[in-house]
Amino acid sequence: LKSLELCRKEAQRRIELAAEIIDTFDREGQEAAFAIVRKGMGKKEMDEIRQLIGDMTARERLVLQSRRVMTEEALEMTLYIAAGGLGLCFTIMGFVFYQIAQENNRRRHVEQNLKSALGEMESLSQENQHISHMAEYLQSCRSPEEAYKLLEDIMPVLFPGSYGRISTFNNSRNLIE
Repeated sequence: LKSLELCRKEAQRRIELAAEIIDTFDREGQEAAFAIVRKGMGKKEMDEIRQLIGDMTARERLVLQSRRVMTEEALEMTLYIAAGGLGLCFTIMGFVFYQIAQENNRRRHVEQNLKSALGEMESLSQENQHISHMAEYLQSCRSPEEAYKLLEDIMPVLFPGSYGRISTFNNSRNLIE
């Protein structure tokens, strides 16, 4: 700002010198105006203005270069931070997806175990129903022959694919019939 004010003052002096040369030309003629120009005052003023502008330009270039370097460094840091953040996001997402997959596998395993247990419970429940019905039927039988016939019909349902015999103890419990 100081340099700009100094440059403005020098430009004002140059304008005043130019006005003086024109005024001299108008009042005293061409030769008197050329005499002022030959003294080199205008050139000296213009050289000072050029020097000031050159100095200001050089300082501004340095400031601009410094700002450019700072901007490039900030950009580079921003890119590193963004890349790190992106990498962290992908790592977290990968971990979350891994945990979800593990949880799905656990749930699938538990579901299979539950289905298996349910099937076993249904089978046991059905067997209990058959045994309960068989007990009711056997209690309603009036003779051992009727009970044998009933057992012959019910046993294949209770024990499919099994072979065997049914025997009874006699009343004294020393003989199997």
